[in-house]
Amino acid sequence: MPCNWKLAAENFVGDFYHVISHRSTDLNNGVIAALTQSKLQSGLPFSQEQAYVSFPGGHGVRGTPPHLWKTEEPYMSGSYGAKDSLVEDYLRHAHETRQKRYGGRGTSNETGKVATILPNMSTLDVFALTIAVWHPVGPMMTEAWRWDFIDKKAPSEVKAHWRDHLLTWSGPTGMVEEDDMENWNYATEASNGTIARRQPYHYGMGQRHERNSGALPDALLTSEDVTEQNQRGFYKRWAELMDAESWAALK
Repeated sequence: MPCNWKLAAENFVGDFYHVISHRSTDLNNGVIAALTQSKLQSGLPFSQEQAYVSFPGGHGVRGTPPHLWKTEEPYMSGSYGAKDSLVEDYLRHAHETRQKRYGGRGTSNETGKVATILPNMSTLDVFALTIAVWHPVGPMMTEAWRWDFIDKKAPSEVKAHWRDHLLTWSGPTGMVEEDDMENWNYATEASNGTIARRQPYHYGMGQRHERNSGALPDALLTSEDVTEQNQRGFYKRWAELMDAESWAALK
């Protein structure tokens, strides 16, 4: 991708306001549109509330705040684009198993939707867990590696469906990540402009509204509103790494 690797890492560390970029995909992609429709039919709110957690080492995660966790979630055809009853049966069984494991406190994909571990590893947990690594080939080029995790005990029909779904969603063939790559590529190109070089980018969204959560270690900053808290933590640590004269100084 003709972009700087940090833009992809930033996207996953906490960026939520870019999702309007996927509007055309939501309308035109059958699988993703089915997910949107299932949420509308379920009566679940489309909330702008997000839970952000920023770690001292520059890592960050964004997910659903606890008060919006739901013990019931749509897991049938509308949710995952499944057309085969075998796939639906498997998804139902997997959902019920997770509910027992977590004691009805929501499911694994309710807590940490996206995250970045500094410097360049990101995770996404929407339909299945995926891990991406953003390898810098140069300041203007990034090579992305992606792993998608599927239950090895799942029936072959389920694996085939999941594979097709993940290819539709993410990576170079995925309609959603194609939107993301356009953002990263254009932002990289624009950053070479005269004004962009004169003026620093503003990462002040939600500043002074972050707090230390009593439910988490005091070193972690948390927010439950759209914020750039995690991006600030990511770039703060990156700057410390760039400015340090030795590993000993960093420690």
